[in-house]
Amino acid sequence: MNCTVDELIPIADVARRLRSARPGRKVHLSTLLRWITTGCHGRKLQAWRIGRAWYTSEAALAAFFQPSTGDEPDATVDDHRHLEKQAALRRCDALGIR
Repeated sequence: MNCTVDELIPIADVARRLRSARPGRKVHLSTLLRWITTGCHGRKLQAWRIGRAWYTSEAALAAFFQPSTGDEPDATVDDHRHLEKQAALRRCDALGIR
């Protein structure tokens, strides 16, 4: 994705604009940084670091929040934890622990 300097939005501005899932709260800046560096559910927010500041674009935000197309990796962190929990419960059952 190519952007011009006029299209770049500081992520601090994005944090002030976005609403959290919790009523009355905004998305924290650290959440945006996590979406950029680590990602969320197999997706990363595309952003550019210019100097000490991070910037993104409307197009990158739209792509990040677009509903899943099924192209993402099958096993997310939550899926992996669920599988580990199920395996641990089966081991406990086999040992007679519950």
